[in-house]
Amino acid sequence: MADPTTVSYAQDNPALARDYDTTSDFQFEHGKRLAEELQLRGGERVLDVGAGTGRLALHLAGLVGPQGEVVAVDPLADRVALARSRASANLRVAQARAEDLGAYPDDHFDAVVLNSVFHWIADQPAALAEAWRVLRPGGRLAVNSADADRPHEFVGLLAEGLARQGVLDRRGLVPPHVINEERFGELLDRAGFVELRITPLTFHDRFQDLEHLLRWNQSSYFGNFLPHLDLNGPLQQPLREALAQRTDAQGIQLQRHLVFAWARKPART
Repeated sequence: MADPTTVSYAQDNPALARDYDTTSDFQFEHGKRLAEELQLRGGERVLDVGAGTGRLALHLAGLVGPQGEVVAVDPLADRVALARSRASANLRVAQARAEDLGAYPDDHFDAVVLNSVFHWIADQPAALAEAWRVLRPGGRLAVNSADADRPHEFVGLLAEGLARQGVLDRRGLVPPHVINEERFGELLDRAGFVELRITPLTFHDRFQDLEHLLRWNQSSYFGNFLPHLDLNGPLQQPLREALAQRTDAQGIQLQRHLVFAWARKPART
């Protein structure tokens, strides 16, 4: 069996990137919730790490205004290409990984945002060290992760559907580096951040149908969602049956659990 912690960026493609751009309303909305706590002001500099197709970055650019600056980075070339279509005078886009932000100087940004990306990062301490480095003294960090203690509701339901077909190999059903509230605190504290605020939150998502749910997962996982399975064949019926208890005339309603964290780099004394 392949290593379940292995994530392949090579699985992404233009179709998945376009799907993500049209199905990522959930990530966009909780990204706005994440950014709200930063209380961004006009003229500030913000780095959006793991920016995907740039929807949240565009929102952040509106918050900091024409005198501010947002830099959006993502490791996936096809998503960066879509994000660049949103670039403007105060929104720049580049390809980069959270663990290596070497293109950006020390003490440069007023805020760093990592929305819907932390649970994909294998070297989370390195990513936080880079966020620390590029933040100015007193700068703010906002980051979230899928909750290791409370898997998204679809995880259990899809696992149930797969089990009905005798499928026990569930590689790619959960992002490989999910963490819980306690682990978030440990990582942020070790990285040197202060004024930690960490809270688990629950979101209620509504999908039009099973196809919508699968498209959202496949594009959100950039090709790493149950990659060894054909989800468009015989597995469709048991998956529908497993989701029946959450399905009504308006579609499928599911709970999604995340851990949100905000922190600050200490000011120089």
